[in-house]
Amino acid sequence: MAYVFDLKQVCGGYAYFSTFTLGNISEDDRFEIREPSQVDADRFLRALEELGQKAVFIESEGDYRRWLYLHGWSIVEPRFARAHMPQWLKQHKCITSSLRSYTDIEIASKGVLKRSYRGKAKREIHDRDGGACLVCNANDALTLQHVWPFSAGGETSSRNMVTLCEKCNQEYADEISPELYRMAGLHHGYEPSLIKDAPDRKAAMHRAAYLSANLMHTRCDLW
Repeated sequence: MAYVFDLKQVCGGYAYFSTFTLGNISEDDRFEIREPSQVDADRFLRALEELGQKAVFIESEGDYRRWLYLHGWSIVEPRFARAHMPQWLKQHKCITSSLRSYTDIEIASKGVLKRSYRGKAKREIHDRDGGACLVCNANDALTLQHVWPFSAGGETSSRNMVTLCEKCNQEYADEISPELYRMAGLHHGYEPSLIKDAPDRKAAMHRAAYLSANLMHTRCDLW
């Protein structure tokens, strides 16, 4: 068993990374508490191969330092992680994206944590959806609906919000309906970046969906 991390960037004393996680609902029910989870290293390597990606093994401080320069996926021996990388193993409160992955609220923009869009941002979503309710095609009393509900940690962003009239909005309420993503022409269900190098993109979509549903994007202090 091992921890896995996908290092994206080292900047300003922070490491920005993604990791496979387990989650629990927080006390306010809106956000999920996610923390790194150990995985079967051999199975994870096979999954990465299907996705066209590789990983390095970290068992020593030298391995760790090299990886900080190289970035990408790493498979970290648990004892080393606990002794030398405790800041990478902390739990974080997260919002949920339309891609089914989780983002630490500490690195999320303030806008995606608010409940509503107004002004130009709201008009752009209405325009994208043809200026009409996606369900009944009404073009008056238009609202914005979170496809992944705000109350369940859904982000307030154009990739998670669609145009509905007031009546349809009330009917959907806090129901999770991925069909609305399709109706708005929005990608959902998995992170496309996971399969960009996959030898068989169609076959890799299942792996990508499973990984996305357990993936947390966060950061930690390095120095």
